Amino acid sequence: MKIGGEYRRLRYNQIGAVVPRGRFSWNGQYTGEPMADMLLGVMSGTEGQVGAPIANFRNNYMSIFFQDAWKVSQKLTLNLGMRWEYESPFMDKHDAIVNVDFKWDNSVEPTFVRAGTGDINQGNPAFPAPPTWKLVRDGRFGRGAGAPDRNDLGPRIGLAYQLNSKTVLRSGFGIYYVRDIGNAVFDIVRNIPFTIRQAETANTVTPNLTWNRLFTQAGAPSFLLINQYGERTSYVAQWQMAVQRQLTKDMSLEVTYMGSAGIKLRRLSSYNLPQPRPGNPNDNRAFPKFNGAFQNMYAAAHSNYHSLQARLQHRFSHGFTLLSSYAYSKSIDNGSGVRTTDGDPLTPMDPNNSLWRDRGLSAFDFRHRLTNSFLYELPFGKGRKFGIDNAVANAMFGGWQVGGILTFQAGFPFSAFCGPGNIQNGAGGWCAPDAIVGQNGNDGPKTVGQYFNTSAFVDRLGQNPAAITDFRFGTGGRNTLIGPGIAGLDASINKAFAWSEGRHKVDLRGEFFNLPNHANFSQPGSTLRTPTYGVISSTRIDSRQIQIALRYSF
Repeated sequence: MKIGGEYRRLRYNQIGAVVPRGRFSWNGQYTGEPMADMLLGVMSGTEGQVGAPIANFRNNYMSIFFQDAWKVSQKLTLNLGMRWEYESPFMDKHDAIVNVDFKWDNSVEPTFVRAGTGDINQGNPAFPAPPTWKLVRDGRFGRGAGAPDRNDLGPRIGLAYQLNSKTVLRSGFGIYYVRDIGNAVFDIVRNIPFTIRQAETANTVTPNLTWNRLFTQAGAPSFLLINQYGERTSYVAQWQMAVQRQLTKDMSLEVTYMGSAGIKLRRLSSYNLPQPRPGNPNDNRAFPKFNGAFQNMYAAAHSNYHSLQARLQHRFSHGFTLLSSYAYSKSIDNGSGVRTTDGDPLTPMDPNNSLWRDRGLSAFDFRHRLTNSFLYELPFGKGRKFGIDNAVANAMFGGWQVGGILTFQAGFPFSAFCGPGNIQNGAGGWCAPDAIVGQNGNDGPKTVGQYFNTSAFVDRLGQNPAAITDFRFGTGGRNTLIGPGIAGLDASINKAFAWSEGRHKVDLRGEFFNLPNHANFSQPGSTLRTPTYGVISSTRIDSRQIQIALRYSF
């Protein structure tokens, strides 16, 4: 039996402002053309920040575990274990954390809660709250960025059964807790009274954001940040079953089913968004006084993953080694990360009604992946199959090795997005178009000029995108389109030159990345009614790169 533990003290210091120079957007909601709106100086959205958010975070992590290997019989072995972990919520050295106490049903007005107890303005912060806003320091959230969670138990179970001298069955299960640090935690030092972050959505009826008035409320934030208090630690349950078979003296095959479920996963959402109806978007919010939305990090996402994996391995023998792996898999979630990648929506389409509209393929999902890596010693030279006795010829032609990695992978998913203009009147975290019944977006010609079926989507059925009156969420799903796949070959060639009984040695190595110089394309544009809609304009992997290295050792 093994028993152990770990203790860790973390200091996380960061300073940063996202948009200190401002950020401005035009979507064409007034003239029908974004460029025309820009030339007229009327924005659809403005952002800015004053004051420097500063975090001096500290926390503690501790864990204990035990693990026991039990050989039940000559053929059966069990591995049983349990791990308990606790990571204290981040605390700021100067209590600069300002979280928000709110209710999703809008039954109470959001209250800003500074960490600790006592004077709200301790330390003389530069940006006190507007007089009509609620800001307290009554200890309701303690000093931390979240609630303590001391229930993180992670069981581990493993089983190995030797079916015969060449075949082994294996299975296992475990629960693993997610330990993330980053901007999502840091965000709650961006609130008043320490800094002002603004992000306003313009009145879609009458232009109200111009170069002469970038924000309608001076000295008040309109982009607020929350770490939803009371959320449990995110965790992943993982299980697998495998069959390992020795095929020859040097070759083995392993076939594995692997599955996992991500539970209470963190992601970003928005609170106090406008509802999709006519009128000034700010008036359609539950609390118009804040003049903007709250960005909220909470543990509402869920994922599941299933895969069939196969691995063929040839151990180094007769100058050759091979490792070949194949995976057939599918991953589904309603949020692929706190900070998304490759165009995946950052916040849910309709956060007020659960996350069902965002359930779809994970941003990192791929259906097939085949990877082959190999190393081969050319059979020429002293001590090899085709020996070379001449010292000069052996130095030139003997002792070479070639290797490579050959990869084929299916494409990643992506979403179609509404075109420019006022489609949802400021509502929702992202705008999905309507999917046309009977049309499959993946039935496109798969060319650079038009990769997918661009006729499968329309901004809103039966409505002119330039004059929409029936504001609602679209019927198109998240990540329903599949992008281009990947095919790549990286190669290497190397040789060692030795003399003086090996006391001097020169290693020559050449590496070739994307050796065929094959174009692996990026995702096509997916925003309706734009010049890049359905068009591929870049590559995902660089063109061929060659590097040569020489090392002398003595």
